[in-house]
Amino acid sequence: MDKIIFTEEFCQPENLFPFTLTRQVQDIRVGILTIREKWEKMLGLKSFDKKEDDYKDLERSVHIDEAVGNGICYLIHSNVIPTHSLIKAIKKLKQGEFLATTSGNGFVYRISKKEINGRHKIKVGKSILFDEALHTIQYPWDIFQLNDFAIRQDFEILTKGRKSATIPKSNKTENPAQIFIEKGAIVKHSIINASKGPVYIGKNAEVMEGCLIRGPFAMGESACLKMGAKVYGATTIGPRCIGAGEIKNSVMFGYSNKAHDGYLGDAVIGEWCNLGAGTTNSNLKNNAGIVKIWTSKGEQQAGNKCGVLMGDYSRTAINTAINTGTVIGVCCNVFGNGLTPKYIPNFSWGSDGVKQYEIEKALEEINNWKKLKHCELNEGEIKILKFNIITGNMRKQIAAANWKMNLSFQQAEKLLDEILAADISLANHQLAIFAVPFPYLLMTRSELEEMPQYKVAAQNCHQKKSGAFTGEVAAEMLHSIGVQYCIIGHSERREYFSESNIQLAEKVNICFENYVTPIFCCGEPLAVREAGNQNSFVENQLKESLFHLPAAKAKELIIAYEPIWAIGTGKTATTEQAQEMHAHLRNVLAAHFGNDVANEIPILYGGSVKAANAKEIFACDDVDGGLVGGASLVAADFVEIIKALQ
Repeated sequence: MDKIIFTEEFCQPENLFPFTLTRQVQDIRVGILTIREKWEKMLGLKSFDKKEDDYKDLERSVHIDEAVGNGICYLIHSNVIPTHSLIKAIKKLKQGEFLATTSGNGFVYRISKKEINGRHKIKVGKSILFDEALHTIQYPWDIFQLNDFAIRQDFEILTKGRKSATIPKSNKTENPAQIFIEKGAIVKHSIINASKGPVYIGKNAEVMEGCLIRGPFAMGESACLKMGAKVYGATTIGPRCIGAGEIKNSVMFGYSNKAHDGYLGDAVIGEWCNLGAGTTNSNLKNNAGIVKIWTSKGEQQAGNKCGVLMGDYSRTAINTAINTGTVIGVCCNVFGNGLTPKYIPNFSWGSDGVKQYEIEKALEEINNWKKLKHCELNEGEIKILKFNIITGNMRKQIAAANWKMNLSFQQAEKLLDEILAADISLANHQLAIFAVPFPYLLMTRSELEEMPQYKVAAQNCHQKKSGAFTGEVAAEMLHSIGVQYCIIGHSERREYFSESNIQLAEKVNICFENYVTPIFCCGEPLAVREAGNQNSFVENQLKESLFHLPAAKAKELIIAYEPIWAIGTGKTATTEQAQEMHAHLRNVLAAHFGNDVANEIPILYGGSVKAANAKEIFACDDVDGGLVGGASLVAADFVEIIKALQ
C-alpha cells in the first residue's frame, strides 16, 4: 500500500515552539485543514509519522524500514504546505527520485524498500528541481501570515464539485457563490461578505445572531461564533472553538475559547486554551516598528504585526492585556497587573514565569476544561505534558569540545565525521557542543545543521561591536553565520592575553546582544588552590563578570569551571573537589540571582575530562557535563564522553 510518511528531522521544530511541544509539525492547522489533512486529501493517501525517537512518537509513528513494505512511500518534510503544482510534480516522480529547491535541498522523496539504508536513513538518486514558490511553516507567525492563502486553497479542495447548504434568507450576503455552509450548520441574522475571500462554515457549526463576517474566513466542525462577533479576513476558528468580540488574521487550532469581548489580532491560539473576558492582545508596536519574538534560538523578527502565540492548555484571566508579540508557553495560567511579559515559560502560574503550575493540579484542571466539551485527557496527551514539565525542570547536560588551536581542515572534517557516525541519541535537555577554530565554524555548522542536539561554538569573540581590531571576530559576525555559543574567559585567554573580569563582562554583554550564548569560564591557578583561597577567587570572577546581568539573562548562561592547577600539572582533581566547587558556584549564583535561576544554569567541569572518568564526574549532583580539551580531539574518546551524559 502506498503511503505518506512525514519527517520533522530537517524542519527544525524547535523554531515552532510552543506549538511543536505538544504536536508534530504536520498537525499544525493553517487554513481550514491541518498540514497532514491537506496532504492526505491532495495525494489521496494515508499518512504516518517517522519515528524520531522522542516523546512525540505515538500511535502513528513508524520506522521507515518497517513501514515501506512492498509499496511506495512519499517521505515528506512536515512543514511543507502542498499546492496543486507541487502535487502535480510529486506524481511525476519516479522511484528513488526526490524534489529539491533551487538551493538543492530535498523535501519530498519517492522511495521503496530498495532505497532504505538502515532504520533511519534512505539512499536516493536523482533530484528533480521544483523552482516554484514553496510554502513552508518555519516560525509560529508563518501560520497566520499564510492563513489567507491556505483558507482559499482549502476552500477549493473541500467544496469542489459539492453544493452548499442553503443560506437562510435572514442573513445579508455578498458574493454568496464563495460562501459554503456544511450540513447541520446554523447561520441566522448575520452579515457575511465573501467579496474579499471565501467563507466556510463547518459541519454543525453555529453563527449566532448579529455576527459580522468578512472573508477569507473558516469555521471548523461544531465551532461557534457568539452574538455580535466581528471577524475580519484570514481568520480560522478551528473545530469546537468559540469566537466572540473582534478577531482578525488569527488561527485558533481547536477546542479553544474566546467567548467574550476583546481583540485578538495576528495571533495563533493552540488547543484547549481559554481567553478570559476582556482579554485583548496588541498586534502593533506604538512606533509601528518591527516586532521581535522570543524563540528557542533568540529573538527573531516577525514583521510589523504580531499579537500573541499561545501554546496548548493555556488560559488568561479576565481583562488580561497581552503585549505585542507575546509568546505564552504550554499550560500557563496567566494573570497579573499591566501588560504581560513578552515571554511566559511553559507551566507558569501567573505572568512572571517564576511560580510553576504544579503538574498534577494542571492535569486535573485541564481535564475539567475538557469535560466541558465532553472530552478527557488521554494517555498520549498526559505523556507529552509530563515530558515537557520534566525536561523543563531539567538543567541542560552538555559535553562541550574545545579543539583550541589544533587540526587541519581535513583532520577536522574527519574527526567530526567519525564522531557523528556514532549516531548517539541525545535527550532534549542534552547537548554536544563543538568549539572549533574560526576557519572551521561554517563547516562545522553545516555538518551539524540537521542534528538539533549538536551545536557549534566559537572559542572567543571581541568585546566591541565592530571597528579597527585586526584579527578579531565580533559576536555579530558569529550570529550572522548561525553560531549560537561562544567560550568566554577561558583560562588560556586570561593567562596569555591578560583578559580581565571587567573585559569579560563586556564580552558577555556583546554575546547576549547578538543572541550568542556565553560559555563563561572560571577557575583558580595552583597557588590560589594551595593557599586555600579558591572559593573567594572564583566567586570574585562571577561577581565582576556576571552579577550585572538581570536574572532573566543569567538563566541563559553556561558556566564552565576549570581547576587550572589540575590541567597539565600532573595533579588531579577528585570528584569530591569538583562537586565541592560546583556546589559553591551554584550557591554564589543563588545568593545573587535566586535559587530558581541558579538551578537552571548548567555548570560544566573543565579539569582533564577523559573517557575513563567522564561518567564518574558527570554523576556529581552539581556537575552538568564537561568542557573537554585533549580528549575531544580523539573521536572514540569524545563519543564515550558524550555517552556519559546519559
